[in-house]
Amino acid sequence: MNVVTAQSARLRWILLDRYRLLRSFVVGVLISFPLVLLISPREALAIGMLGALGVDVCLVCRAAWRMDEHQTKQFFSTLREKVDHLVERTIGLNLLGFGIISLCVSDLGPHGHISVLPKDLRILIFFFSVLLIWMALHHGFAVHYASLHFRHEPGLDDGSDESIFEFPGDHMPVFFDFVYVAYTIGMTFEMSDVGARTTEVRKIVVVQSLLAFLYTTIAISAFISLFTL
Repeated sequence: MNVVTAQSARLRWILLDRYRLLRSFVVGVLISFPLVLLISPREALAIGMLGALGVDVCLVCRAAWRMDEHQTKQFFSTLREKVDHLVERTIGLNLLGFGIISLCVSDLGPHGHISVLPKDLRILIFFFSVLLIWMALHHGFAVHYASLHFRHEPGLDDGSDESIFEFPGDHMPVFFDFVYVAYTIGMTFEMSDVGARTTEVRKIVVVQSLLAFLYTTIAISAFISLFTL
């Protein structure tokens, strides 16, 4: 029982927004403050954000890779994530992404600030920051999809008559399957071989597709403009 409780607490620390935000803030501060003594504050902030995003994405991907069927069902069947949490997280990550893109354009443009780091390195920092924000955005949708799926799983007291996703095969889905669904929607703007069986989840899929298209379009346009300035 203690092992199960410890696993659940660890997954909550990795996957829930309030812990992710606190962890990212601490990591960002620990990285940025020492670097201010060596490079400009803007560059230190950019590297701090990159480090915080990198730690968050690595922890979520590691958890998704290792969680088995039992751990996935046990954790997400008791998780009740509200839609407003998804909306707040999505808006926050999109604003952060657009802010980094704006910082990238202003910093690397013809009237950019004087910097210590070479331009190629700064381009890499901004590129990976934008990529990691994209991944974090879809990790949030993966958590929400998993929560919805096991909340509506047949047999639960508050569940419905059928699951909201139809996965190929007879095995119970693990968290990695929901990450796969979220990534597929983010990259192709459509569902994969996994079927969406309810109107509720189809609405969320449409919203995710539109946001992914908007974010990707702005990011690509910004980086293309850097090479035409």
